[in-house]
Amino acid sequence: MSFFNVVPTLFQIGICIYYYSKNRSTDGILLIIGSGIHLLTSFMYVAIPFIMQSNNLPVSNVSSIYQIVGGFNFIGTIAFLAGLFMLIQKMVAHKESTDNAPKW
Repeated sequence: MSFFNVVPTLFQIGICIYYYSKNRSTDGILLIIGSGIHLLTSFMYVAIPFIMQSNNLPVSNVSSIYQIVGGFNFIGTIAFLAGLFMLIQKMVAHKESTDNAPKW
């Protein structure tokens, strides 16, 4: 069931790649990096139980692995939010500049 959590992340990274292909900018790079990290950590959250079961890992090791993956996911979230904020700033500045343009 947790594999279905990966599907929205695939759409998210696809949208970010599409945005970057149309507008090559820093915000697009940050959005792709953040989405890529989310995709990677989503796969890790799916894979960790299988790895734990096949290698008979103790719960303390698995807890440490989840903490590392969670920290990596946090970094991805920060990158994505920074890119999203930059995109919003760009769109607001563009709208303000077109609103202040003289109307003929």
